[in-house]
Parts: sequence; structure tokens; C-alpha cells
Amino acid sequence: MGIILNIRFIITKNRVAWGVMTMVKDTNLYTIMELPIYASLDDIHEAYRKLAKEYHPDLKGKDLEDKMININNAYRILKSNESRDEYNFNELLPLKKLPQELYEKLPTKITPRKNRPLMQTVIKKITGKPTLYTMTALAIRFKTAIMYTKSTNPVHQEMAIEELKKALKLDPNHTDSLYNLGVLYCRKGELTVGLSYFKKFISIEKDEKVAGIIRYLEEKIKNNKDRRETQKLKLNEIAEKEKLSVN
Repeated sequence: MGIILNIRFIITKNRVAWGVMTMVKDTNLYTIMELPIYASLDDIHEAYRKLAKEYHPDLKGKDLEDKMININNAYRILKSNESRDEYNFNELLPLKKLPQELYEKLPTKITPRKNRPLMQTVIKKITGKPTLYTMTALAIRFKTAIMYTKSTNPVHQEMAIEELKKALKLDPNHTDSLYNLGVLYCRKGELTVGLSYFKKFISIEKDEKVAGIIRYLEEKIKNNKDRRETQKLKLNEIAEKEKLSVN
């Protein structure tokens, strides 16, 4: 990736994590931190300490100032669960879209016979080999879902999910729909559902980033479950103590 001017910011419910305008060669925060996508928070903290010693301009010279700014930006985002998820399911894994030339040519209603040459192109772009009519319907469902995702209204996000599910009824192995459902459910915080769609996606199409996200989600779901179990035990202990004190 060429050098680009990067202004990074991620807005979460409880905080705003700001980056700094700087020249960077890679906008993948995990690459900047020299970590896999599924790295734990402890791994992130440890990597930051290591990189700070290696690249801090006060220790190694002013030539590394931009490098350290990038590391600080990446660390500021990845060390928070909220901003990390915001990054993972928006920038790292953006929604898949149909190529622009197909957007412009797609029919607004299902008329497969009039669009036979176009649909042959669509068939090459979208996985599976169903009938021409089915491919036209699938493409329209997918296009409609993408349109809804452009809105921040939660109702429209739900409508996008429903359109993608309808696309999967037409072709259960449509990878772009599986991928987008994984992203949208994770954005909603329904990680288990999102994970199931990502697993189905990767069983059909190999993708290094999605594989990393699957490991990240599995670990996060496990940690959340362990945390809930711990909280439940503590509440039971408190209830038991209160019961004994009353008696």
C-alpha cells in the first residue's frame, strides 16, 4: 500500500479515540503493532511496551517520530474493547459490495430475460450457479441490503440483515451475504451469531483476516461467558451471606 495521508478517528458510545494526522505506509493497526488479529489485550500491552522501547524518538532519534505516532494511534484504539470492535467491523472488515459497474446496470425489478447478458456477468461475480432468475433476484436482494447499510438508523440495519437472509435463501453459499451478515451482527454486538456466519463463509472461501477475526471472536465469547459465570457465583455468594445473616 502506498504512502497515504491518514486521519484516524473512531467514535464509540463512551469515548472518542483520536488519531493524529501523519504519513503512514500501512493502515492495518495489527500490522503496525506487529500482532495477529486475535491478539489478547495482554499481548497488545506487551507489544506496545516493546515497540515503545524500540521506536521512541526520545530514545532512538527524531527520525522515528512518525513511526511512534502510528504506534500510539494503533495502541490507543486496540487497547479498548469498544474501539477495537469498532475498528475490526468497520475498517478491518468493511462490508462487501457489488462492483460499481454492476450497480449501475442492475435492474430494479426481476426481469431476467431482458438482462441475460448482464446476468451472465453477475453469475461470474457472485458465487454459485443457480438459475438466471434466481441470480437476478439474489443480486437485487444484495443491492438492496447494501443500500440499507448506508443508513445509521438501526431499523435500516435490520432491514439490511433481512435482505441478506433472503439472498441466502436463494443461494445458501453466497459468500458475500454470509460475510456481510457476520459483520452486521458483530456490529450489533451479537457476536455468537456473527461468528456462525463467518465460519460458514470461511468454509467456502479462505480469507486470512476473517480467520483471524474468528479466533478473536471465539476467545472474546469464551471470556464473556467466564465473566458472566464469575459474576453469577459472586451474586450467589452474596445472596447466601444475606440469607445466613437474616437467619
